[in-house]
Amino acid sequence: MVLQDMSNETPTQYDLESRWITAAGIPGVTYYYGDIVRIKGGEHTDETGEVIALLAIDPQPRYGIVFPPNEKFLSISQDDLESTEHSSGGMLTLVKPGEPPRASTPRKT
Repeated sequence: MVLQDMSNETPTQYDLESRWITAAGIPGVTYYYGDIVRIKGGEHTDETGEVIALLAIDPQPRYGIVFPPNEKFLSISQDDLESTEHSSGGMLTLVKPGEPPRASTPRKT
């Protein structure tokens, strides 16, 4: 799969996350889907949340973070986060634009 150079155009969310989940990742992007991070400053200082999206890479990476138990969603820049060295163990599944979301298949007991 050939990835477009994203430096000259604004990538779609699909393009951004397609590069984000590869083994090579995106240079300068520190956190990945499912990482548990701590907020370093502001209203949510010292709260921990789960990375669920990479929203932008310029001028610096910006992530979508959810906070338990109410699943509040915030967009937070990489400079405002620090690693807890833990992961939720979740996996990101990409679905091409226009395709229906994939439903999980229940296990047979």
